[in-house]
Amino acid sequence: MDLRFLKQPQARSIFLGHLRLVGFCLTAGLLLTLALSYVLSRISASHETVLRTSILARNLSDSLLSGDQRATQNMILNSGQDKNLRSLTVFNQLGNAIYSWENGNLINTEHIAPVVPAAHTWQRFHLNSLETSVPILDRETLKGEVILRESLTPLHDRLLLQLMLGLLASIFIALPAALVLTRRRMALLDPVLELATVAEQAATLGDYSLRAATDSEKQLGNLTMHFNLMLARMEAWENDMRSESVEQRAAESRLSILDNHDSVTKLPNRHYFHRLITHSVEDAVERQELMALMFIDLDHFRRISDRYGYDVCDQLLASLALRLSEVLRSTDTLCRVGADEFAAVLPDIDHLDTVRKLAERLIVAMQQPFNANGRQHAITCSIGIACCPLHTHEQRLLLQHADQALKAAKLAGRNVWRLYDPNQMSRPQLQAS
Repeated sequence: MDLRFLKQPQARSIFLGHLRLVGFCLTAGLLLTLALSYVLSRISASHETVLRTSILARNLSDSLLSGDQRATQNMILNSGQDKNLRSLTVFNQLGNAIYSWENGNLINTEHIAPVVPAAHTWQRFHLNSLETSVPILDRETLKGEVILRESLTPLHDRLLLQLMLGLLASIFIALPAALVLTRRRMALLDPVLELATVAEQAATLGDYSLRAATDSEKQLGNLTMHFNLMLARMEAWENDMRSESVEQRAAESRLSILDNHDSVTKLPNRHYFHRLITHSVEDAVERQELMALMFIDLDHFRRISDRYGYDVCDQLLASLALRLSEVLRSTDTLCRVGADEFAAVLPDIDHLDTVRKLAERLIVAMQQPFNANGRQHAITCSIGIACCPLHTHEQRLLLQHADQALKAAKLAGRNVWRLYDPNQMSRPQLQAS
């Protein structure tokens, strides 16, 4: 076989790719065949062992009933001639070992622990052996049990030999197959490589007047014609790409809006809230204007979730989000920051009374029942409030103060609001909550 085509850089990479692909397919087929062979061999070994042990158990039943110990020992010794047999133990109906064979000899049974004879046949596969138990029956009466252990080493050795031979055969098949596939691929790629040369020159020199030679043999159909047409329209395409870039930025902007809003309530989500509170605190401190932060926690909302499921909860969350938004001012921003937690950012507060009134209105609004799936649900909320720069100039402390106020509202029995009070919030019992 002429191997000069392998001198091309593309040919080497294609050859290696084909070699890996063919090798993988052959190896996968080999492993699948061996796995199937192993399973079938284990099934066959299992059936054969059960049959052989059953025959032995029937023969032992007669000798045990007649009390012929010599015949029993001869049967055990004859069974021990199987080179794959590791051990054979006979138990009486009380579960005590009466005969045991191992490594070619009958051994003392005193050290063998008693067992509970089973009235049915069972098998256990170990790492390198197969253990089989067959009951010794006299008609329907359990007279004992035969436990036989056979080695699976010959089966494993046979599979290993098949694996080695299969891998060796795969190597001899993969090399010529990869060479043949590579040669055929390179013959098909020659016209494409010529086009690639023209494309590289056009991209390097920026000269879109270059044209590829016409494909007289029509190996690539109309590809050459379309390639030349592509060069002629390159400048127009660049303008189209600029337009697409503008549209893409607009799409990314729309996606950004979706990423910052909760899909259930359509409210701004936790990510948006953290950016908003950062800017709000900075503006309040810079302008010396009062702003407030409300943490709104739904009371015992998890009970509704556990009882009615997520669909009902989603309907309720959407309804209460709408109700809370209707109470708040148009300049306020309500965000969903947790499963049953909301946060409201209230900028440009002229007086604390405004915050108190809004909080009271929110509590009253939530006391009206909500409808979901034809059922009314009573939902209340607890509200914790902190203000900037009245209580702190730092965002971290503002969040902490609002959370402490929320805990105070919960300690007060829920369904109430609390404004942060540094004197009351420092009580030990409140800090522990």
